[in-house]
Amino acid sequence: MQAIKNGLKSTLRTPGKTLLFLLILTVTAALLTVSCCVFGTVLRYLDECDSYFHTIAELEYVGNAYPDPYIYDADFAAAVEKNRDALTQLIHSEAVLGWEPASAELAVSPLIHRVDREVPDPHAGVLRISILSYDEAQDVYISSVDECLYSREDKTNSLLLYSPLEDAAPPDVPGTYYVAGEYYNFSSGFPCFRAEACSYSKDGSLVEVPSMLSTEASAEELAPVLEYAERLHIKNDGCRVTCTSALEDLYPIHQQVLKLMDGRYFTQAEYEQSAKVCVVSERITGLLGLKVGDKVPFTVFRADGDLYDAENHTQIDEGDYEIVGIMSHDANYPFCVFLPVPAGKTEVRTVNGYSLGQFRLKNGEAAAFKAQVAPLLGQGGRGFRLHVYDQGYAAAMEPMEELLFISGLFLAACLLLAFCAMILQSYLFISRQRETAETMLALGSGRLRVCVYFLTGALLLVLLGAALGFAISREIDGWVFGVLRDFAAQFAQQDLRFSSTRLAIIRTLEFQPTATPESYLTAAVLLVGGSLIFTLLFTLACLRKKKAAKRRPVKQRTPKRAARVSRLPGFFKYALLSMRRGWARTAAVLLLGAAAALFFGRLTASLTGYREQLAAYKADAVITGSATDYYGKGINDLILYARPIANLSRSDLVTDCCVTLNQGHIKYLGVEGGEQIPFSVPQSEFAYEDFVAALCREPEWVGTNSVGGSPLVRGSGSVEWLEGWSDADFIRLEECSYDRWTGPAVCALSKSMMEENGIRLGDVINVVTIYDNSKLNYAITSMTMLQFQVVASYVSPADDTTVYSPLTYLRADMKYDGIFSAPDSSSYLAPYQALGLSERLIYSSFTFTLTDTARLDELRDVMSDAGYTWVHSNDRAKSCAFIDDEVYLNTTHSMERQIQYVSVLYDALYVLAGVIGFTLAWLLLQSRRQEIAIMRALGTQPGRIVGNFLAEQLLLMTLGLGIGFAAGFLSKIPVCQTQLVLIAAFLGIWTLSTLICLIVGLRRESFAALTEPE
Repeated sequence: MQAIKNGLKSTLRTPGKTLLFLLILTVTAALLTVSCCVFGTVLRYLDECDSYFHTIAELEYVGNAYPDPYIYDADFAAAVEKNRDALTQLIHSEAVLGWEPASAELAVSPLIHRVDREVPDPHAGVLRISILSYDEAQDVYISSVDECLYSREDKTNSLLLYSPLEDAAPPDVPGTYYVAGEYYNFSSGFPCFRAEACSYSKDGSLVEVPSMLSTEASAEELAPVLEYAERLHIKNDGCRVTCTSALEDLYPIHQQVLKLMDGRYFTQAEYEQSAKVCVVSERITGLLGLKVGDKVPFTVFRADGDLYDAENHTQIDEGDYEIVGIMSHDANYPFCVFLPVPAGKTEVRTVNGYSLGQFRLKNGEAAAFKAQVAPLLGQGGRGFRLHVYDQGYAAAMEPMEELLFISGLFLAACLLLAFCAMILQSYLFISRQRETAETMLALGSGRLRVCVYFLTGALLLVLLGAALGFAISREIDGWVFGVLRDFAAQFAQQDLRFSSTRLAIIRTLEFQPTATPESYLTAAVLLVGGSLIFTLLFTLACLRKKKAAKRRPVKQRTPKRAARVSRLPGFFKYALLSMRRGWARTAAVLLLGAAAALFFGRLTASLTGYREQLAAYKADAVITGSATDYYGKGINDLILYARPIANLSRSDLVTDCCVTLNQGHIKYLGVEGGEQIPFSVPQSEFAYEDFVAALCREPEWVGTNSVGGSPLVRGSGSVEWLEGWSDADFIRLEECSYDRWTGPAVCALSKSMMEENGIRLGDVINVVTIYDNSKLNYAITSMTMLQFQVVASYVSPADDTTVYSPLTYLRADMKYDGIFSAPDSSSYLAPYQALGLSERLIYSSFTFTLTDTARLDELRDVMSDAGYTWVHSNDRAKSCAFIDDEVYLNTTHSMERQIQYVSVLYDALYVLAGVIGFTLAWLLLQSRRQEIAIMRALGTQPGRIVGNFLAEQLLLMTLGLGIGFAAGFLSKIPVCQTQLVLIAAFLGIWTLSTLICLIVGLRRESFAALTEPE
């Protein structure tokens, strides 16, 4: 107890020494606390991001009808079966947190009868009609509808034009019949219905449905008709169900395509218990007049295969489901029902559409997961496609991870400086009281009591210094955190109009740095623990008794000639002797100099490297863009007007502009000179409509000014050209009209189509073209026969059979007049602007390349002025487009952030170097004031004293910096001008601090310095 009192009194009796020690401990505590607070708040933000953001990976299949959500593609099912083992391994991957397979359920309610056009088979129907008369001119029967067993629209008591099968027996006139078939378009204003050969599967066998059956038929004969009508009801009135264990993670909700309009999401208990609750689309509640809390009866079927084939249905549930939430309406998700199920699904199944399902990934594992999926993507020309969405996790994490690295580097520097300062403080605190320790030992105090004496004084100093340092850091941490917030806000303020990153950035998490007790506690433990440990070590070193060296007998030696006295300057010899005596002081300065050189070297090398990499990347980067739909899907079936395309293409900001026009379909008839497919046009208008419908299922005919630039081929396929031909010829041909082009038209075919029909490059093929006028602003039916020379072949991910030709060959006014006539050269479209566009037509795709990456922001303004809008905007009236700049922005912003971090650190390091350098220099010289006083008492001139001590400090710091340079050279850190400037500034601050301290010390009287107590 007495030792503790004496330790406290000794500290309080020497206020000058105490104030000096408090100064260095206060500065050290403030720096260490601020660095701990910054590092801790960034680390907490990263943890919040990990729980706030979700990473979703959607796995799709690219098929010929992509992205149709209703079609059942047998090739998709075959691809899944072929890769089932690989897909199962993906589900069990360490990067996967959850798996949501594609929806395989259908919900049918007796209350719901859908009349929208998104039903899978909107034209199908089963009717009971009364035939009234026969129209011989049109070959149709005039009838009235008595009952709709199934019909999308209720036609009861309406007149109907009925057309039976060609080979069927003519119905009795008048007569009443059950008929199965579909509605069709006709020139008459009355509804038109044609018989179809319908069938369905039952118990593994095919059941044929009579296209026309008399109402006098038996119940057994009538059963297939009634059952077929019921299956149509399930097929068309059924609502697509998604049984999910994480509703908010589903792609349409995750991407905010669907939004919760009213109510809530499922609770965890509802997921685990598969509760009879549901979230439905507002189309359902609007149709039935329901609201949240109401119940709707559902019968839920699960399908094995085609979701709309009743043979595959298995009833899994039936009952009243409570509506707990209402989802917004979207054209791609018209009638949706979401049901809760427990997590842990592992099955892989194929249902309608091209989505296999989606994975919930661990944040930060997207790259590793992509590498695992890579072998599945694009197999054999068609295959799977992976879309990864992280809600903005990467955009929030990347700058903060860099800030964490920089703050960690700053914390390490502060720790190093703090330990150096505490070592020096402990050494000075103990070494100047060596006599006190020896006196205490001589008076009978044990080693333990001496250690307690010194530890008590050191503890008092460090506690006072820590308290003052915490108070200072508390005052300045608001300013520091404000700077951090400004940094974070600056990084978040990105112009993302038309950017592809909008597909991933859905949510934002604001960065709000705050100091926590944990940060202060960490700094306190480091300070108090370090100070006490170093004090104890130096105390034990002070108490250690040196063993007396054994004296060897002196041998009688022949006197040697006296050695020559060293010619080194006196101040240099004094400096060497002083460094040898004060080894701890010497080591501290050397360590400080080496750390400064290494730290400055690493920062300047990083800054130089980032600037060089940034300049090189910007010079080599290529940024492309394209028109898209509202959801950001890169499909080749858009509705684009010529004027916005021309407005953007005439700008000097874009190049390599490519447009396509889905003009119609082509029926291949054979190679010229070879055997041709028989071809004839039906004369009946009804038969002609069937004929046109069949032709519309043939390969698409697409006009383009660049085969390689079309969305189907660009970036994912290759084009092989006939010798002497290239994409440039397609552009050249656009400048010609058909009458000035000798020879057949040219085209590019897919390799699959060429291999299937034995076509080679250079062959001339015969085709029949029919225009699909669904997108044109005029209604015509036009066909013609053409010859195409095959000059190119391509490979696409979907192994598509699209036929490409130059825009020159696409005509807007070819009409079928009963016979096929030669095309009129005057009917070819004139070029429009540089792309050969026509303002009369609606185009299908548009792609381009940015000429200069430095003008990226300027491009966004030009695109907005040209009449485009961006993905997920509220304006659906305009054409959507995006710039594929996600990789470019992430890379450049990362480098720019690093440059800015390092630049800010420079300013902080200048202040840090000044404070630490001055404080350490002051303490080093104050610890030797008696030495200075003795030199003055012996008559040494002040200039000589200044020279001796200044030479010693310069030599020490120069050696330390040299050690740092050597370590940097071994670490392959390049030396640059900025590093030399920083080191020179640090050396200048150190020298100036030493000089000031010496001048202040020399102003004191020698006697006062010698008699002043420690």
